[in-house]
Amino acid sequence: MAKKEWRGINDLYFRRPQKEEKKKPVETDDSPAKKDEPEIQLIKGTWASSDEELDFNKKCTAKIEAKFLKETKQKRITLDTFVIYKNEEEDLNQSKDVVLNDDGTGETELTLFYGEKYKQAISENPDDNVCHYIFKAKGKNCSNELESEKLEMPFLPPCVKERQKKKAEMNESGAHGGSACTDDCATCEIQDDCLKKTPCDHESECTISTSCQENAAKEEA
Repeated sequence: MAKKEWRGINDLYFRRPQKEEKKKPVETDDSPAKKDEPEIQLIKGTWASSDEELDFNKKCTAKIEAKFLKETKQKRITLDTFVIYKNEEEDLNQSKDVVLNDDGTGETELTLFYGEKYKQAISENPDDNVCHYIFKAKGKNCSNELESEKLEMPFLPPCVKERQKKKAEMNESGAHGGSACTDDCATCEIQDDCLKKTPCDHESECTISTSCQENAAKEEA
């Protein structure tokens, strides 16, 4: 076998390098991650307790209504409670979980805590004590968050509210010294509703309730 002739150092420079295999590019998926589609739509939040149960520091039933957008096993909704006073919202740091029934409804009990700011305000001015409670509902697989209807506290029946409204209007106009009673049954605007009733619906604000009831007793006799 013939020996390869050595031509000097130039052989080192002119020797052709071996071809390197081209590396294949690493495939990457730059497409955005697919988000889970919502499964529940929250529709309505209400307070469902009876009038007799509505009082401060007592439990009140909160009800949520929802619509299932698709079949789901995750039916848990979280409710957070707030109190609004003078248009300022205070978080009561009270959260409750509700598991929806198959018809999309669910309920739990929330305590109507005073809240620190509200409690301080009414201690300084007890007569200015109207506030509103709400709860906010949310869930990981819900299409939306929901704010409930407002619950006015302290709770007053509609008839009492109407009576207080009329009394406030009379106070504003200066009529009858702020009383709904005119001391004159003959010309009274609420004579048909008030006069000679036992018990009288307006007795608590009437200035002549005693004599009125005596007259009613005489008429009945």
